[in-house]
Amino acid sequence: MANKLIRFLIKLKILGLSEIEALDGLLYLKEELEIRSHSNNLNVWWDNKTNAMMVEIEIEDFNVKLAELALYDELLKAVVSTIHFTSEEGITILAIDSKEIK
Repeated sequence: MANKLIRFLIKLKILGLSEIEALDGLLYLKEELEIRSHSNNLNVWWDNKTNAMMVEIEIEDFNVKLAELALYDELLKAVVSTIHFTSEEGITILAIDSKEIK
């Protein structure tokens, strides 16, 4: 039996950016993700409560871990190519919520 693609909603948090860095690059990041990923319903915003950039995206893959890894890879490349960040520690990307969409 062939594997079936499943649609997931994944929320990721990007740490290590200042609010100014994040807001300056937010639209560029969103445009880059729209070009790079095979996704739907992309949402990117700055979260004042956690001081982190948030990305929520729907993606299809065979399982949630593969979807998270694929999205992590695309997000890392997109952040590096669109946002000028000054943190000496770099950035951290965390998958904070993943769920199957029925």
